Parts: sequence; C-alpha cells; structure tokens
Amino acid sequence: MKKWYYILVKKKLYRLEKKMIDNEEIKRVSDTIEIVKNNIKEYEILYSNLLKGNADEQYIQNMSKEYSNKLKNLNKAISIPYFARIDFKENNANNERKIYIGKTGILNDKYDVIVTDWRAPIASIYYDGQLGKVKYECPDGIIKGDLSKKRVYTIENSILKDYQDIDITTNDEFLQECLNENSEARLKNIISTIQSEQNKIIRAKMSNPLIVQGVAGSGKTTVALHRIAYLVYTYEKEFNPDEFLIIAPNKFFLDYISNVLPDLGVDYVRQQTFEEFMLENIDANFEINPINVELSNIVNQNGKTDLIKKSANFKSSLRFKELIDEFIDKFLKSNLPKGDFKISDIVVFNHDEVIDMFINYFKNNSINDSKKMLTAILQKRVSNIANELIDRLSEQRKSKLYNIDKNLSDDKVKEIRLEIFKEKEYEMQQLFKGGKKLVLDYLKNFKIEKVLSIYKKIISDKILFDKYVESELYEYILETYKKNIKSKKVEYEDLAPLFYIQNRFLGNINNLKLEHIVIDEAQDLGEFQFYNFKEIVKPNMSMTILGDISQGIYSYKGINNWNKLNQIVFNNKASIEYLKESYRTSMEIMNEANTIINKIVDNENIILAQPIERHGDKIEHWKIDSEDSKISKIYEIIKTHLEAGHINIAVITKDFDESIELHKKLTNYEVDIKLISENLDKYTGGTIIIPSYLSKGLEFDSVIISDSNKYSENILDTKLLYVACTRAMHTLDIISQ
Repeated sequence: MKKWYYILVKKKLYRLEKKMIDNEEIKRVSDTIEIVKNNIKEYEILYSNLLKGNADEQYIQNMSKEYSNKLKNLNKAISIPYFARIDFKENNANNERKIYIGKTGILNDKYDVIVTDWRAPIASIYYDGQLGKVKYECPDGIIKGDLSKKRVYTIENSILKDYQDIDITTNDEFLQECLNENSEARLKNIISTIQSEQNKIIRAKMSNPLIVQGVAGSGKTTVALHRIAYLVYTYEKEFNPDEFLIIAPNKFFLDYISNVLPDLGVDYVRQQTFEEFMLENIDANFEINPINVELSNIVNQNGKTDLIKKSANFKSSLRFKELIDEFIDKFLKSNLPKGDFKISDIVVFNHDEVIDMFINYFKNNSINDSKKMLTAILQKRVSNIANELIDRLSEQRKSKLYNIDKNLSDDKVKEIRLEIFKEKEYEMQQLFKGGKKLVLDYLKNFKIEKVLSIYKKIISDKILFDKYVESELYEYILETYKKNIKSKKVEYEDLAPLFYIQNRFLGNINNLKLEHIVIDEAQDLGEFQFYNFKEIVKPNMSMTILGDISQGIYSYKGINNWNKLNQIVFNNKASIEYLKESYRTSMEIMNEANTIINKIVDNENIILAQPIERHGDKIEHWKIDSEDSKISKIYEIIKTHLEAGHINIAVITKDFDESIELHKKLTNYEVDIKLISENLDKYTGGTIIIPSYLSKGLEFDSVIISDSNKYSENILDTKLLYVACTRAMHTLDIISQ
C-alpha cells in the first residue's frame, strides 16, 4: 500500500472518529442541560414550599439563602454546564471514570454526580496532573491513580462549539489561545486556565498566614479570587461567606473584579478597600486625605518630600505601635486604682490582686472591656458580702419578731412587724447602694475618652515621641495633625494607629468576626496595618497576602521584604510562595518592562518576571517634538487599536494632573475617552486616561505611555513606569519628547 494512500485513509478515519465523538459530546451537553433544568424546577418547588411553611424564622432565612444561591448557580450552568473533563482510573478500581468539571456541582435525580465542582478535591487533577500517574488529597487521605485524558470544552449559550484534548504541548497552545483573547473575555474565562503553581496556592490550607510574591501578570488577583471561592466551598459547614474578607487597593479595582466571585458561585463575601474597612470599624467621624495626594506630592517633589516619606514610614511601622503601647502603660499607671479595695476597714482585694486581674484580662481585651470586667468582679464581691450581712440582720429581725410582746393588740403587732420589715428593706437597699458607690468611687479616676481625643494626647506627647523620632520629624507630624484635625481629616497612615487605639482602649464596635482575610496589592500596606489584620484573625492568623515588591510604589511606607514582614509580624509562621511566570503580557512587552525595573534590582528585593513563550507586536517608541504632535499621535494610536478590535485601551500618565490636561485636549478629537480618578467607583471598560498609580492590578488590551520623559531614574519613578508598562496585554506604545 502506498504511503500517501495510508495517510489519506488515516485522516478519513480520524475525521469519522471525531464526528462520532462530536455527536456523543453534543448529546452529553444537551443531557446535562436537561438535568440542570430539572434541578432548577425542584429547587423552585423547595423554595416555594419553604416560604409557605411555618418553620423557624432563622431556618427559613438560612435555607432561603441556600436555595437562592443554588438557583442562581444552576441558571448560569444552563449556558456553560462544564468546561473540562478528565478520564481517571483510581488504583485497584475496575473502571475508568469520566469526570466533568464545571463552576458548580450538578446531581441527577439519583444523586449521582454529573458535573464535579472545580473546587472539589478530585478536580485538582485537572489543574495539577499530567497524563499518567497522578494523585490528589482528600479528607480520606491521598488517592492515587492514572489520568488518561484531559479535555477542555468551549460551550457558549448551551451549544458545544469545540473541544480539545490537552497534554503538556497542547496545554501551552490552549493557554496561548486564552491569553490572546481581549481583557474583557479573559477575566471571565480564567477558571479553565489556572496553572499548577496557582492551583497549589488556591488550595493551600487556611491554618497559617500565606504570603504570595507574584510578578506582574502572574495571576495574583485570579489566585486571590479563586482562593476565596475555594475556601468558602471547602469550609462551608464551618464558616459563613461573610466571615471572609477581601481587601483591595481602591474602589475602581473592586468594581473591576466585582463580577468574578458571583460568577464562581460565591456571594456575600465582604469586599472592601483598606480605608472603607477602617472607617467602618473606628468609632469616630473624620475624612481621609486621599492617599494619592501624598504620592502625587512625592512624585512631583512638592513641599517637604523627605518629611512626608519619613512620617508615613514611622506611622506605618511597628515602632509607632510600641510608642502607643508605652502611652497605654502610662495611662494605666495614672488611671488604675492606687490602693486596696476595702469595705470599711476590711480589705476585699489588695492592690496587687486588682492590678493582676485587670492586666490578665487586658492581654486579650480592650481597656474598656477590662474595666467592665473589673467592675463586675468588685460589685459581685460587694454583693456577696452584702448578702452575708443581710443574713446576719435577718437573724436579728427574727429575734425582734419573736420577742414582740404577746399582750399587745393585733393591730399594734401588725404595726411593729411592718416597721421591722421596712427597716430590713431599707438596710438591704443601703447595703447594695453603698456597695455600688464603693466600686464607683474606687474606679472614679478610670475614665476612657473617645478615639480622636486619645490620639490627640498621643500625638501631643513630645517627651514620648523624642524616644522614637528626631525633633524635626515630630514637629512635622504634630503640625500635619493639627492642620488636618481642624477640618476633621486624618492621613491614610493614621488609620492603623486609630484602629489599634479603638481596639485597645474601647473595643471592637461591630463585634467583628472574620475567619480569613485576603489582601491584594499587599506590598503597599505597612507593618502596622498587617499587625491589625493579624489580631483580627487570631489565633491562626489566617490570611492570604498577595503582592509584588517590583510594584511597590509606596515602598517608603510599605513592604520591601516579605521575609522581614514574616519575622516581625507573623513570628516566622507564614509560608512564602512565589509566582515567577508572567501570563499577561507578550515576551516583547515583558522584556521591555524588565529592562526598566532591572535598573533598581540591586537596591530592592526584586524578582524579575519570566514571560511565557507568547510573542506579540514589537514595542512602538514614538519621538515627538511638541505637545500638539503628542496629542495627535495618541489619537492616531487609539484609532489604530480600536480598528484592530481592541476593546480596553489605557493612556497612562505619570500623575493625575497630567491626566486632566491630556483629557481636556483629547476631547477635541472624535474619541470616547474617560478620565479615571480615585473617586471613580465603576469600571465600564473602553478607552481611558489613568494615572500610573491607579492602574495597579488592572490590565488592558493596549497601553499608551503618554510621556516617558517625565519618569526619572529614581526608585519610585522606575516602579511607576514598570507598573504602567506591565498593564499591557497585547500592544505597548511609548511616547517621548
């Protein structure tokens, strides 16, 4: 048989086999959708009957939420019931299982699993396993077996469009296809492209802090959101979704990711900025000076740049916490009772006992709660003593009643008995009233003021500050505080100390109960902020901290070294994982960005990103000779990218003033372009102008750097330019004069 004929027959057989499989796969999709529709009907009946029933109100509320969530997820599953399949044969099992994986689990009427939730233990094989010998961990232990197939499906609006069997080579090809999508589609489709190293972090246990150093484009936000979804699913019987918290850098970013968690089947998880969380949990009325005003002053070298940095650094450090602790010690020495607690000449508790009781309780509670505890103990002891005295008085009254003259008239006897009982009641009231007054008098100097009043006393304590900072810095901190407080404002860096004061002096105002906190863009928070979050989730300190030192544009007050953070805040109990591969940008863009950040690698704890093998357009460098030619060039570039089908385009400026100026000039052209400020809550995509420091965490199909000349070679400017360049997925245009 000729070779060409053999190849032709083989191709025909493959097409025939593919066609047969297509029919099987099409039927599998339609059958699954029918099962989903039946599930929806059943849950609708359950939901309706629940509302008609007479069950306990709390039970109705809980089940109503559960049914509502299930219906929401099932309705989404009609469009895309699953996205992958694995063929797995467990060791010692007779048959191989075909396991379909989707965003939500689906059962048939016999309670057989038709689609496995992506968060289930066995689904980790899809993300971690290569064909051949594999294993996964579940509550029963380690399960081993053979993986013979990994298949990825493209299902849209209930219709099977395509599928692909993947191994190491085709997995890279599939990833490439997904990465070549525009930014809007990618944010929706990330669940099927989670990589093995990301999956390891997503499924890590929540018993200890986890720090993730991830380079730009390594999928930190993807990991953060999927980790929350995984933890809510895994621990659903132990914790409620609202006991999980995501801290994001700004409202704009929160809106950018707002649809991802519901799309993963998770509702009610708390999502807040650091400022929002602090305002909600500090019992005081004030406004916060925008953090980016401070950064803008530093970027533009406005005013006392060095003092701004030093002040922010000190207030964000644990040295400031030590200063506050020293103030607390002074406060307690001045306000705790000085002598023994006595009733008349009887010592009820000696002074040392009183102090020990208070200090032991204060270790894990606020001063206010500790005072209440001490008051309760003293009052109970007084009450017990009063009852003992009352018992003695009762014996005296019995004697008086017994000795009433028997020859007196009945009316006179009644009158005497009534007087005796009135006298007893009065003496009892006096004893209890006197006891309460004794306690109040003993603690009369122990007064706790409001948060801002306490903070004012701390900031005004020059003698205390002299131990920690130089005189010039203290004067600047005091001057800034006085200026701000006149208009009821505080700096961003004041929030951590104010929250600490709130919790150490007055206590938790919202009975805050959190089991796990996920912090994205964590490199921009300081030690003091992390300390406060750690205290909220004690004793396990259960947190996931994701950031990139290379993008630390607030490095003068944020984190420059994860190991140091682990040591001084988490007592070396955190594990540190690294995401070194960048999936967002093409090799050309990432190499350009690495050239920029490489200038400061020796000065900072920076890990260079390793781009995956995805090539794109070359970086365009545009030299212009005037402001007018810059504006026309930007318009020309935007127009070209829009015609090429790019949906989300960002013109990134160094600071907000430049953004405002550029936006004014571009409005004269026929282009729909939005100006992004830190006050903007909503992200609707399209073409935008945004300052570099607000673009962190976002990604765009195309990025235009409006004027690279404005960035100097200092550490801050280098990081700002690096952040701006690494927002680009497909094209990067850099304009310079």
